[in-house]
Amino acid sequence: MDAEKVQDAEDERGDNAQNDQEAQDDSEGVQLALVVLDPIGRQQDQAVEYEFEEIKHACMLACRCAGFAVACYNTYELVHCDKAPSRVRAAGVQGIEARVFNLLTISYLFLGGAGAGALVVLGVLECANVRRRFARLPGSPARIERAFALPDEFFARGWPVCFVALAAGMLCLLVDLGHPERLLNLLTSPEPSAIAVGAYALAVALACAGAFSLFELLDRPRIRIAAVWTVAVVGVAAGLVAVVYTGVLLQGLASVLFWQTPLLPTVFALSSLSCGIACAFLGAAFVETRHPFTRPLARLALVDGVFVAAEALVLLAYVVWALGGEGTALAAQALVAGDMRWLFWGGVVLCGLVVPFVLERYLTHGNSRTQLLWIAAALLAGGFALRFCVVGAAAYDVTQMPGMLYGLTM
Repeated sequence: MDAEKVQDAEDERGDNAQNDQEAQDDSEGVQLALVVLDPIGRQQDQAVEYEFEEIKHACMLACRCAGFAVACYNTYELVHCDKAPSRVRAAGVQGIEARVFNLLTISYLFLGGAGAGALVVLGVLECANVRRRFARLPGSPARIERAFALPDEFFARGWPVCFVALAAGMLCLLVDLGHPERLLNLLTSPEPSAIAVGAYALAVALACAGAFSLFELLDRPRIRIAAVWTVAVVGVAAGLVAVVYTGVLLQGLASVLFWQTPLLPTVFALSSLSCGIACAFLGAAFVETRHPFTRPLARLALVDGVFVAAEALVLLAYVVWALGGEGTALAAQALVAGDMRWLFWGGVVLCGLVVPFVLERYLTHGNSRTQLLWIAAALLAGGFALRFCVVGAAAYDVTQMPGMLYGLTM
């Protein structure tokens, strides 16, 4: 009986060993099959990963397009066209008229810059003549006082021109906004910004120009020389800030690539200072005095020649920079060879730079009043054309044409 039990136990152990061996053989077979079929599975996994990457890339592209669409819509609200471009052509976009950056906005940029430039020029000339005009101090005048000695009638004509230009620029801004309370909200906003600083600078500049205009209107009442110096220095500082602000205002709009360069505020500042000298020439053309003052005006024309030459160089650098950029090339091409080429070459380059630079070199005593009128008219027309071209070129910027940005046709 015991022998049978031992025999059954041995048979059971043998069966278990055989089952274990069969299970091990099956496992090895499965592993062998997996090894053989592993490349196929690996390829399937790679295909799934590739499809997932494509889906992920498509989703990212859709998100970027959606974000870009929002940016374009914001730009559409800032620089919009009444006739939106329906087809991109070699020369640019046809039938474009700015709705927000319209003629009022361009006039504001021009008049604000010209008035601020006139404030800087007249303020410096006021400081050079303050001892002679208000103090009547004994002793020989300084060299700069002799070089820029101008009659009282010059300031009596020049300050009203400056005040009217600044006031007209502020009026254009208010009319363009449509709601004057927006300007008040901007001035009272606790958060500092470039626009708020520029608005304060224009307000201070207008007050200083108004003060000097009132001095001349009241026939220069007795006033302390320190007060004249204070108003003149504050006016020059506010004028310089306002001169730079007109360009910074456009550069701060990140939705237009054509404006994203410090060359824009620089060329606007130089143009504003040149237009300020033009306002001084405009006032001097109506001065009637027995004492000739052509030499101080000729020296002022030399200073303007430096401004004009520097403006031409900066404008050249600006156009070259824009032509070299992928997103700004269309805007630059529209200026130099596209729809705006006649206004750019004829208005900005010829009328605003070449003609006044040549006329200022031949300023004569006998016909100076007529020459001053022509120089002032050319400088002011060129300054307005410059701002019109720079603002109008924004419609040709690649950010205004999403199809061009993504290599699509519209």
